[in-house]
Amino acid sequence: MPWERLRDKLLTLEGKPYQAYASLQGEYRFERYVLFLDSVAQDPAMPSLMRVRIDQAEARFPQDLSSTRVRRVALEDFIARRWHEVIRKVIRTQRGGRAAFGIEGGGQQILERSACRIAEDWIEIRGTITWPSDGRKAAPKLAQAVVTEDLPQLVDGALISANQNPSAVSRHVHLAEDVEALRQQLQERSLVAFIADGAVLPRELTSDKPLLSHLVTLRALAWGVYTHLPGDGREFCGTVADAVVVTADEGRRIEGVNLQPFITALPTGEDVTQYRAEHASLIISQSAALAETLEAGCSALLIDEDTSAPGLLAQDPLLRRLATGASGPVVPLVDLLRPLYEEHGISAVVVTSASSDYARIADTVIVMNGFHASVVTAQAKEAIVESGSSEARHRFGGIHHRVPLPESVNQLRGRRLRPEMQGPRSVLLGRDAIDLTRLPQLVDSCQGRAAGAAIVYAAEQGYVDGSRTVREILAVVDTDMAQKGLDVLVPLEAPGGDLARPRRQEIAAALNRLRTLRVKP
Repeated sequence: MPWERLRDKLLTLEGKPYQAYASLQGEYRFERYVLFLDSVAQDPAMPSLMRVRIDQAEARFPQDLSSTRVRRVALEDFIARRWHEVIRKVIRTQRGGRAAFGIEGGGQQILERSACRIAEDWIEIRGTITWPSDGRKAAPKLAQAVVTEDLPQLVDGALISANQNPSAVSRHVHLAEDVEALRQQLQERSLVAFIADGAVLPRELTSDKPLLSHLVTLRALAWGVYTHLPGDGREFCGTVADAVVVTADEGRRIEGVNLQPFITALPTGEDVTQYRAEHASLIISQSAALAETLEAGCSALLIDEDTSAPGLLAQDPLLRRLATGASGPVVPLVDLLRPLYEEHGISAVVVTSASSDYARIADTVIVMNGFHASVVTAQAKEAIVESGSSEARHRFGGIHHRVPLPESVNQLRGRRLRPEMQGPRSVLLGRDAIDLTRLPQLVDSCQGRAAGAAIVYAAEQGYVDGSRTVREILAVVDTDMAQKGLDVLVPLEAPGGDLARPRRQEIAAALNRLRTLRVKP
């Protein structure tokens, strides 16, 4: 309907309760764009879902900027950030620090987001609008200003190509393309990661701002699975896309995991090949995380001794020699990573200052001295020979694949659940809260929400059918997202802008933390 209908509806709301805004739900065509009010909140504290769609012929972004998937995702990211920037710098300035509009603008990483979609004929931005109120009543005059003054400024500032900095757009898009090409080179050269000379790696843990302290290399490698913004300092820190940080997570639930490669027996006599626990110990939680990561699929493990179970990472060399001939129940990772690579082609990067045993099995040894990295592989091997250190021989064996039971996710079906975040690191599926705190490669709360939505989607589609393995379920969900976009995860009548694409490894980690999950014996 024409936008004048929206204006007329607003005129009728004078003196009415805030809930009267619900009558605005619908589609309104302005001269250059269409406004969709998909869902109107009944409370002034709650934002409403909205979309703005503009024809490509009006926006006029060069077609080559979205000619490939990598370019399209980068341009969508740029446009969503511009919308957020115009809200922050223009609208809030004019409105005394307040703005009716909102959007998930993203952090330092370029991610595939539902906040912006580029199709062949149009560009669509997805965000929120909080209708102004006068106490518990509607404020239609202020609402008219939002629609007739603020919204056109947003469209001009974010959705019109002529109003963008051409070099900024080009740099954003082509950086994403360059980093993706770098990742392809890593695979072709059998490398795990690349860090450009001069990269600025250290960051504050909570804010992602540069940190003027020691290099935090493993964290840079962990986040190197994503492309960072131009000027971030980590633009050319690239890691193979499926590398996974594996940490201990004491107290988490474990369901039917084969711990045998890492733990051969338990004092309780429980079956380690199908281990279950409601509250896992430190060593068992990391052993399970390793098994689950291998099950989901990866080509590289990233392990830091600071977030690992000491008893699993390594064992004292002297005590190992004294115990020659005896076999403890815990097989240290130092004895398993070489067989894991030889049998399954899975690499590992281990950061340690407490165990020199890893130098014995490493193909490359790098020492961090102050702010400088040095390759000391040859010296390390010589020192190992002089010390008389010997390598324990182990086979890793096969990777166990579990089959989730459909009844364990049935509670997620038919209820049209929309996952909600409880803080930045917990996603709520119905009444079940999934703790994602120990997943450092979830860099955005929108990814956590999408990981929860992916689990609901798998249940709704019947992919959890009692015959598919976890890896097979992840593969089909990932394929659907790749082919149909993030919209496949949510009801089409109200597509929100609050999702960012998670990797299948993080979807698997969320599924493994679902309290109701059960697998075939």
